[in-house]
Amino acid sequence: MSTTALYSDSPNYFTEIFSSPLEEARTKTMIIDRDPAIFTDIVSAPPIIDRDPELFSDILRYLQGYEIGIKDEVHRQNLLKDARFYHFKGLAEKLLASTVTVNGFGKHDCAKNEILFRLKDIRTSGVLLPECSSNGDAINEEGSVISTGATSHIMYKNKEGTVYVLLVEVHNAHLICRYGSQSPWPTILELVLSDKEIKKLKDIAKAIKASEEIEHIIRSPDICAFEVDEVKCTSKTLLNIDETSDLIKIDDEGGKHVDLFVTKGILRLFVNNERKIEMELLKCEAFSSEKGFNGKRDFLPADKRIAL
Repeated sequence: MSTTALYSDSPNYFTEIFSSPLEEARTKTMIIDRDPAIFTDIVSAPPIIDRDPELFSDILRYLQGYEIGIKDEVHRQNLLKDARFYHFKGLAEKLLASTVTVNGFGKHDCAKNEILFRLKDIRTSGVLLPECSSNGDAINEEGSVISTGATSHIMYKNKEGTVYVLLVEVHNAHLICRYGSQSPWPTILELVLSDKEIKKLKDIAKAIKASEEIEHIIRSPDICAFEVDEVKCTSKTLLNIDETSDLIKIDDEGGKHVDLFVTKGILRLFVNNERKIEMELLKCEAFSSEKGFNGKRDFLPADKRIAL
């Protein structure tokens, strides 16, 4: 590996090793292999890293300026693990399943650039919260207004220093719409996330010095794009009890609610004036019954089936 390639995504595991004053830095040799027999083949063993050599070959091509062909989701996840192991932050960020978009409807120029990550993939060191001006407006590093009022968008800064409004994608959650006894509209919208996703939100809260108490009661604006049982609908249609009477369930105390299984949701994150993270639902793909969910299941392709 050339010095140019080695330093193309630095600092990293290798630049730390070879610039270290320790004895291992003076060997100038490093072997990456999983074969335990290598210990008996080398008289004076240099540092050995027990990582996948095929993945390292992909990483080496990246360092030499080539694009990596991602074979599937498992390949991407494994590359991401090794990129993080070797401290290649630039590569790790590229491997994160993210999408950059421009929201032309943003009220402020600095709030128009958005970046979407899977919640589980977010690098919390890149998460930040804008400072607030004396009148409570959230401002970015250049002093431009990002949001106003009692809440602030949570932002994300990439390795190049570009700042975006942070959007997150969640999977396999439950959206519970609870209805008041005197109103056809729900009084509570609650998003129940997995333990891992809650932990990631708490990690984000810790990174921006917010409260680690996550607000599960969510905002669901009229602009939220709902798709329930593969049918697109508006929030007003979905949340009106007269329109969803066939989905209503009654709990033990006589309360009415709708329980939707969210296969994919996109959220915008805020910090409120109590320093708690709030979630705003922007897109929701969900099923109202197991029958509907089963109709969407995919079968294994023939080459993946196992003969028993």
